[in-house]
Amino acid sequence: MKNLKKKVILTSCVFTMIFSVSASISAAQDSTQNLPSKSIVPYDVPVGYGAMGWDWPTTGETISDGWGWTGSRFHKGIDIAVYKQNVYAAADGEVLGSGVYSDSVQYVTIKHDQNAIEPGNTHNKLVSRYLHLVKGSQKVKKGDRVNQGQTIGTSGNSGASDPGKDNNYHLHFDINNKSAEFPSNNDTIDPMLFYPYNFGSIPNIVLDNM
Repeated sequence: MKNLKKKVILTSCVFTMIFSVSASISAAQDSTQNLPSKSIVPYDVPVGYGAMGWDWPTTGETISDGWGWTGSRFHKGIDIAVYKQNVYAAADGEVLGSGVYSDSVQYVTIKHDQNAIEPGNTHNKLVSRYLHLVKGSQKVKKGDRVNQGQTIGTSGNSGASDPGKDNNYHLHFDINNKSAEFPSNNDTIDPMLFYPYNFGSIPNIVLDNM
């Protein structure tokens, strides 16, 4: 009789363990069903800049050049390969500048309502720049208030080294946390910090040369 009780208890324990493992696997599968198909960060609750809910600045889906150092060259933002598409304000703010740089690059710069989050830097506003726009396509001027998602221009290739080649069409998008209209390398931060889940609402972003 004692042996029978031991067998019953052992069988019950094994069944409980199998059920528990099966339930955990099922729960894990359910939790991943609705995840985006691509990301460069773990799927978790967005924090910091990723929790600000900024809009993706255009309709392009390919990043042709990332932020940061490539050899001895520092790139202040990201290049989104896109041909003459609308460019959108990533967040609410005020236009710091709109026009053309000395190297013929057409641009819009926006100082946003949100502040930087780094300790000792929270007094500074976030600033975004949108470069290589089609000449004269800017729809905003210095001092204008803009809303998140508002069209501010058209992507182009102004200032490109070979303006006649379609593959040079792109939107350069950079962000700095020093309230700077003309940021230095050290002022800029990686724009992808603001897009932890598939870079906002644009699905299946393709990363090239990152």
